[in-house]
Amino acid sequence: MNDNSLKQIGENIWVIDQPSNFLGVAFGLRMTIIRNEQQQLTLHSVIPCNEEREIELQALGKITQFIVPNLEHTRFITQWQQRYPDAQTFSPPSSTIQNSIDLTAFRSNTLSSIPIKGIPRLQEFAFFHSESKTVLLTDLAFNLNSDISLWGKCFLKMNGAYNQFTSSRILKSLIKDKSAFCSSIEQIMQWEFEQIVMAHGTPITENARERFIHSFRWAL
Repeated sequence: MNDNSLKQIGENIWVIDQPSNFLGVAFGLRMTIIRNEQQQLTLHSVIPCNEEREIELQALGKITQFIVPNLEHTRFITQWQQRYPDAQTFSPPSSTIQNSIDLTAFRSNTLSSIPIKGIPRLQEFAFFHSESKTVLLTDLAFNLNSDISLWGKCFLKMNGAYNQFTSSRILKSLIKDKSAFCSSIEQIMQWEFEQIVMAHGTPITENARERFIHSFRWAL
């Protein structure tokens, strides 16, 4: 998924992709949009705000919530807050984002959340959209394929994340409490999910639970 258009991936859930580079590697970015029964929209891990995207989203419903899923995905939230000052913003506990609510207080009939403990520098939260049986991850795992530059391939190989769904060595190095981290992974496994959408890489649409368990066997 990389044509930047709105794509529906399940009942009341959509994604929009955005090209993005980090250290010269084309990681890409992905925003997920969830709609509830009141036609209200929650935007998870926002990408740049522009008129075209606003028009697409306004056709789906009213934007009422923003989720900043970890301490790294904060770059574009201010743009959206300025455009939608009445929408609530939820961010990790130690976030410095203005006018935001602690993510531990997030409650929704359509989204469940779990804090990924043991990585204080990241403070990521995982989410589960029960209607579409979708798990939402941000930097917990990547799934970047071979359609990247030679440097990108080398970088990902060095980090154990080339052409596969997995956590990077960088993320593993940030774990300060492996027991707490493992407990969070086990909680995710209790969700009855059928697909995984992450911020970087191709979504998992087949054998999602099996692939998740395989990728995180090191933490179990």
